[in-house]
Amino acid sequence: MRTATARLASVGAGVIVLLAIVAAPARAHAEFKESVPVEDSTIDTPPSRVVASFTEPPDGASRLVVLDPCGDRADRGPTQTAGTQLSVATTDRYAGVYSVQYNVLSDLDGHPERGSFSFRVEQGEECGAITAADEAAAEGSLFDLPFGAFAFGLLCAAVIGSAAGYVYVATGRR
Repeated sequence: MRTATARLASVGAGVIVLLAIVAAPARAHAEFKESVPVEDSTIDTPPSRVVASFTEPPDGASRLVVLDPCGDRADRGPTQTAGTQLSVATTDRYAGVYSVQYNVLSDLDGHPERGSFSFRVEQGEECGAITAADEAAAEGSLFDLPFGAFAFGLLCAAVIGSAAGYVYVATGRR
């Protein structure tokens, strides 16, 4: 009787191990495989599109965010999904290291995966360099700038305060 129980326990354990081996791929996530531009590569000019490939198809809620060397968003428009790839259009002009952050939700098992990769661009403007376009955009009214709004508010407060002081003195209240 004990031998039959031992055999049954061995067969049961074997079945459990076999099921664990077969089911292991179902627990996988949409892990990062490769990218264009290639992770840690150096390219000449900023890319017009960034593509990231994963081990499983990402769902429609998955996103790529591209940050330029200045720390500003360089991705433009929605993230596109095709097969096991995510892609996003980019428009930028800076030289330096770009960071791509991904937030992927597997279309097969629903598990989230987050991570990042980077690449370097050799040719382009330096962060913080003022261009003619930047200078033209900066020209305009003093009130277009945050300081201008503060100065206008200060001027209004001075006028109102002076008028209130005049009324106070004019009514004879001293």
